[in-house]
Amino acid sequence: MKLLDPFAGYRLASGHPFFHIALFTASWFVELVGETGFISPDEEIKDAFHLLRWGHFVLFMLAIFEAIANQPSDIPVSKKDEENNEEELEREKQVIANRDGSWRLFSRICNTLSVFIY
Repeated sequence: MKLLDPFAGYRLASGHPFFHIALFTASWFVELVGETGFISPDEEIKDAFHLLRWGHFVLFMLAIFEAIANQPSDIPVSKKDEENNEEELEREKQVIANRDGSWRLFSRICNTLSVFIY
């Protein structure tokens, strides 16, 4: 990480769900310590901080949902033998691809929502 790039750590945290859950957890401690300080923050600052906190939680959940949705189905592809010709194997691959298609779509939706939330 370059010292001249102030957003390098922020970019690093953007792609990893465990950084988001760590930032979410740490935000509770920051608020506890910050309220005992000398300066009382404005309501707008508190609202922005709470939005950021819960945004990290939502990003973590979306990353988990995306990882679950990206899992391939456990149905094995048949091997070519005397009973199965290439046409039947190709049709079977299409069935598996179409069955996993809705989960892939859900994964893409989670990814798109993560980009907008971030």
